[in-house]
Amino acid sequence: MQASEAERVEALHRLGVLDSGPDRRFDDVVRLARRLFEVPTALVTLVDRTRTVHKAGDPGGVLPRDQTFCSTTVAEDRTLVVPDATLDPRFADLPHVAGEAHVRFYAGQPLRAPGGHRVGALCLVDVRPREFGPEQEALLQDLAHWVEAQMAVELELERASQIQAELLPREAPHVPGYGVAGACVAAGIGGDFFDWSPTPAGLTLSIVDVLGTGPAASIMAASVRAVLRVASRQAGVARALEEAGAVLHTDLHATGFLATSFHAHLDRATGDVTYADAGHGLTLVVHPDGTSTRLAASGLPLGVLPTPVTAERTVHLDAGDLLVTFSDGLVERFTNSADCLPAVHDALRGAPSAQAAVDAVLALAAQGRAGADDVTVLAVRRDDAAV
Repeated sequence: MQASEAERVEALHRLGVLDSGPDRRFDDVVRLARRLFEVPTALVTLVDRTRTVHKAGDPGGVLPRDQTFCSTTVAEDRTLVVPDATLDPRFADLPHVAGEAHVRFYAGQPLRAPGGHRVGALCLVDVRPREFGPEQEALLQDLAHWVEAQMAVELELERASQIQAELLPREAPHVPGYGVAGACVAAGIGGDFFDWSPTPAGLTLSIVDVLGTGPAASIMAASVRAVLRVASRQAGVARALEEAGAVLHTDLHATGFLATSFHAHLDRATGDVTYADAGHGLTLVVHPDGTSTRLAASGLPLGVLPTPVTAERTVHLDAGDLLVTFSDGLVERFTNSADCLPAVHDALRGAPSAQAAVDAVLALAAQGRAGADDVTVLAVRRDDAAV
């Protein structure tokens, strides 16, 4: 083994993440990558001497190193893009290409340990050929920097859990004609929080998830909360998110964090909820007839772009309508993430109050598998007597 390869492997082992089991920090980013790039598979892969270990995306998956794309990725100081593996002689005979998996597309960004050694890859995989442009490469690189930061995260600080707890509202606001409730069940020290603030016309409400764990995530969450609160006093919801993202971009980029957010304003008189969604995408409006509407993301997470752009949309709440938004810690409780939204829909049907809706979501989380991520939920219900 060459000295440089020996040093690379030593750097990987020093991280202490190779055989340490599932880790929420990396699960977060592969879920986000699947959504952003619309691929069926995203992986955080670590490349050891003779094997590759899937740290996230396929937990516990181990392959011989010489049968993988990622072995080539760590050998190159650039993004490896393979539009169609069957046409690339380096990869056409790999078992995952020639065999039943039918892998065609691969894009991998090297992951570096502190010191610069390439120890793995953040990669995207698809069963159909596809192109991958410069903007997509840049976004994959940003996500890879986030993974690198998490691999090197410092030990948790003593006050981090207190910081997170202090971000949460003490009591629900009184909004005539509406019920409002929220909760955060911490699985450790993380960057989840929800917030609300009365306005002359109604209520501003937010849920934010800083993608990461530990004291740095909770400190960053405190920064996001403070900036978003100030921006919300002076601008609409989309503009407030954009200003928060612009102000915090340097800090988010420097620390390797991203933050997803659902930020909205409820007009008490009309029942209109004007909202902007920065990469969150986990909000439902459940109607009295049992149907529901999902509110999709309208922009990228904070920290991706120095000047973020987020679309502003409006949804109307009629009497009995229930708006619920929750963090992806709930998604983590499901073996198949696609089962989460249907299960939430079923749990919320017939919920008589916002508090009952929050309780139903937390009960659903408790029934799922153990998770390392916080579960945060915020609910607003328009009552029959709303005016």
